[in-house]
Amino acid sequence: MISYLFGKNVNARVFHYLLLFLSFEIFIGVLEYVSGVKSFFPAVLKNIVGEAPFGFNGLIYYKRVAGLSTNSSVFAFKVFIGILLLHHLKIKGRKLYIYATIFSIGILITFTRSVILAVLFFLTLACIPQMSNFLKDLLNRKLRVLYILLAIGVFALLFTLISNWEDLYFQLNRGMEDVDMSERDIVLQLYYNFLEEHPFFGNGSYKLWMNINGTLYHGHNSYLQTFATHGVFIGLLFLYLVFRNMNKYNFYYLLPILILSQFQYVIFWGVSFMDLVFFYFLFITKDSLIKEKLLTEETKGKVKEKTGLTNLKVRQIEKGQIL
Repeated sequence: MISYLFGKNVNARVFHYLLLFLSFEIFIGVLEYVSGVKSFFPAVLKNIVGEAPFGFNGLIYYKRVAGLSTNSSVFAFKVFIGILLLHHLKIKGRKLYIYATIFSIGILITFTRSVILAVLFFLTLACIPQMSNFLKDLLNRKLRVLYILLAIGVFALLFTLISNWEDLYFQLNRGMEDVDMSERDIVLQLYYNFLEEHPFFGNGSYKLWMNINGTLYHGHNSYLQTFATHGVFIGLLFLYLVFRNMNKYNFYYLLPILILSQFQYVIFWGVSFMDLVFFYFLFITKDSLIKEKLLTEETKGKVKEKTGLTNLKVRQIEKGQIL
């Protein structure tokens, strides 16, 4: 309920401050990375169990740091949200380049594979309009130097990835020969078995944790965890809430989070960092974007074209002065 109320009432200005706070945490993370420690806080180091020492076998995975968070995964989730907010808040110009550099560094020093996948998926979604314009220019033979350079850059990137695929796979798979699941196959199977045995009411809405060899594990999957905790009926209500509110203005942000939720337990905790921002994205509408002055120039042009409104009236609508 608190996440719901937050999502309904927070305004975009809060997230501009949040980008600054996240940038500061990435700065702390860089200091940890350079110092060769996963965290500056002894209590956090004590709770980071089951991992090899910093930089084990030269793997980036074992160099990831926790910043000011409880572990590197939580830190990576924050960086991921920061990237989504850069797009949503329409950050442009020099500020965009600075933030993009900072959050790119954040992705590297946290090196959480599920987050990297979600970020790539989001960037693909975000680039669809640009790719559409690019294809239109190709069909109209209106090639620009910028598009040519962009195409060369994409091909160069693909060539680099393909030629270095073995090293890249070695890093992403933590140096293992078989596909590394980070013990998710065991955890997911236990939660699935519990859900089969208690399908209707789950764990009675008490958050379900599994004790495996003396260590407590959550489900590592937001959907499986939610259904195992609450049962099928309440779990379906959560999903209905999500898909009922998805629209063309917020799917850019919801879909990557939903993809990430397949591999991590990130939403439906209750009141968590990801839940708060997720519920904000969930209630984005055309009216809320106009109120927050987050409509792009292209969108405002379409409003004017379809309705025949003057520039003055468009500005008045954005300010909420007229309906």
